[in-house]
Amino acid sequence: MKIRIVQHPMGHGFPRADADQIMAILGHPRGWATRGHAFERVWSGGDVIVYLRPPAYMARRFGEPELRSLSVTESVVGQPYRIHIHASNWNRVPSGFEGDLATYRAYLIQHEIGHCLGHGHEPTPPVVGHDLLPPCPVMYQQTRGTRGRCSPNYHPLASEARGRQTPSHA
Repeated sequence: MKIRIVQHPMGHGFPRADADQIMAILGHPRGWATRGHAFERVWSGGDVIVYLRPPAYMARRFGEPELRSLSVTESVVGQPYRIHIHASNWNRVPSGFEGDLATYRAYLIQHEIGHCLGHGHEPTPPVVGHDLLPPCPVMYQQTRGTRGRCSPNYHPLASEARGRQTPSHA
């Protein structure tokens, strides 16, 4: 899969170090890459285009209440997937996510690429109420919260890597 990461045009891009970080996340030995998927960075074209978008852009473009403050993957037949990373999410850990920024960023990229690979959302895990939480599925919307449900995780679980599901948009 060819990945184009937009860097700084009109304020809608990633700094170079962040773009390099995205490719390192995609190549992680426990990520989608070891599930039979290869990722190559390209500077034009591509199967997937990744944008860093300011909150005002995201609110205008994706105004639905259920998408508020989320990153979104768009799929249009015959066009590359477009991943719109909400800048607030990229630069700050959401309040319900119990992990650090590096873990959150890795989850965010693996989750959105999961949509490009045909995976939909996993259901919300039940509240467990003890300290030994299982890892969250990478396709669970961890941005909405992990506290008491599962431990933050950016690796696809074995159950997620098996079947392709209908892609979702957030």
